[in-house]
Amino acid sequence: MSRFESCSPEQIRAALPYLSPEEKRDLAEALEAKERAAIDERCSRDPLHWAQEWTKTENPKYLEMGLPFKTHFPKKSYFVPLFETFRTSSRLLIPKTRDMVTSWSALVWATHQAQWRSAFSIVQSMKDTKAQELIEYAAILYREQPEFLKARHPLDGQTKNEIRWANGGRIMGVPAGENQIRTFHPTIWICDEIAFIPEAEECWSYATEVLPKVGQTHSRENPSKIGRDRGESFRRPTLVSPNCKGEKIHACGSIPNPISRG
Repeated sequence: MSRFESCSPEQIRAALPYLSPEEKRDLAEALEAKERAAIDERCSRDPLHWAQEWTKTENPKYLEMGLPFKTHFPKKSYFVPLFETFRTSSRLLIPKTRDMVTSWSALVWATHQAQWRSAFSIVQSMKDTKAQELIEYAAILYREQPEFLKARHPLDGQTKNEIRWANGGRIMGVPAGENQIRTFHPTIWICDEIAFIPEAEECWSYATEVLPKVGQTHSRENPSKIGRDRGESFRRPTLVSPNCKGEKIHACGSIPNPISRG
């Protein structure tokens, strides 16, 4: 392969007909490895590119919606600023509707960070069954990748509530409750439909005051169904500056829409 290192992929392909069968096989394998490494490097830099080009989601309502059961992550214009904000924000609250694919977006981010950055995410929801459903989102994103990406990023184990990568990356699903996250030191905290959780304020306070010392946080909610009794505290949250060693804290969640609260 050394004599072809300065050649472009197009030049290498043009030379293939003039090589012996053994040279062709070795060169083709080396070229394929080089191309796959480039794909892996591009995916590592861009989680949205990975989701939209190199893995798929599953839609259980595909028949009624007239869509394929498995498809690449949709290409909606708001995903670009959303994923940039995932990367840059220390806290993020996302007002959303059911068809905005916000849960999938958060799990794309968490899965990407686990696979390429060895991040540890905790995904919290009202019930354990819902937390397990979100962990399954991560499992789907992993298994729908090409085999070469899975070979580059092998898993170390998987249960209904957790998926672990050999590199140390990890995503764990837990039910509602402030104490559910106290004993862990995650890089990312994702809270699904946070305004429906009775202990939402306590969870948020813990995530913003304690987790900044160790990692990153996330949460989200449907603004059209927020109760008036809990809305105000999430409309104007107190944000604590990151205080961690070279890392950032990220809270991705949604807030009540003051107009929809009536």
